[in-house]
Amino acid sequence: MTTLIVTTNDADQTLINYLKKVFKTLPLSKIYHLFRTKKIRVNNKTITDFKYRLQENDLIVIYESNLVINYQPEKIAKQPAIELLYEDDNFLIVNKDHNIVVHQPYGPCLDNMVKYYLQEKYPKQKREQTFNISHQYRLDKLTKGLIIYPKNKITQNTFHNAAKKGQIIKKYFAVCAGQLTKNLNISGYISHDEAAKKMKFSLEPHEQSKRCSTIFTPIFSTKKFTLVECQLITGRKHQIRSTLQFLNLPVVGDTKYGSMIITPNKISLFAYYLAFRELQEPLTYLNDQNFMIKNLKTNLIKQIKKEKW
Repeated sequence: MTTLIVTTNDADQTLINYLKKVFKTLPLSKIYHLFRTKKIRVNNKTITDFKYRLQENDLIVIYESNLVINYQPEKIAKQPAIELLYEDDNFLIVNKDHNIVVHQPYGPCLDNMVKYYLQEKYPKQKREQTFNISHQYRLDKLTKGLIIYPKNKITQNTFHNAAKKGQIIKKYFAVCAGQLTKNLNISGYISHDEAAKKMKFSLEPHEQSKRCSTIFTPIFSTKKFTLVECQLITGRKHQIRSTLQFLNLPVVGDTKYGSMIITPNKISLFAYYLAFRELQEPLTYLNDQNFMIKNLKTNLIKQIKKEKW
């Protein structure tokens, strides 16, 4: 007989996924066999539904001999320090720098930097949980800005559902070449241009295009440059960059999307603001809060005046 207790960080995932992590070397066919033969009980009730969703403190008892718990948390080698904007028991917000990739199978990335930070700060918690820390969404490598990292499954699911309902407000600052003098709410279609190996925005739909929408608000302007606030209504790949190219307002340094100015290893695009509305438990405490990179607007206006990137 094997006994397991579900921790806070492992709650809100399916029983089958949890068991796959705990008994990592056990064949999946054997795990399904445990369900079929009614050898799994949760809180003294036999469970045959492998999609049963676990809750904190659930007591799992498996009536099978020779089961070996061999879950080993991933050990992350030393990583550069992260710029932490906010942290609580459920999630953290990291300010990703320019020229850092969010995720990749090999080599340095923000995911591993965050995992290393948590591994060192909470070593006991890391050993006890099976939940794999990961970004809630990505930013382009050359873009700087705020990324959410849930610490547990229920928070991850809550953020995921909120994003689908438009309950997470994300705003960007872009320094653009050219003048924008009025607010724009641009809706159109975006698709992948295979020949140019980039995304392409257009006002009309075409094959394999997806609907997208962005609100652009000019904040400060000179004869040559404009600081633009960009609010995503949809979240398509390179949506802001490709739409600004279409408007003849390329992001400074974004040579892929029309900029004539070269700024090595970065573009002047910043995911600077996050706000939340109508979130469900356990994140209702966030509904009156917003998070932003402080002093960024002031610093970007100074850069525009001096034309120093």
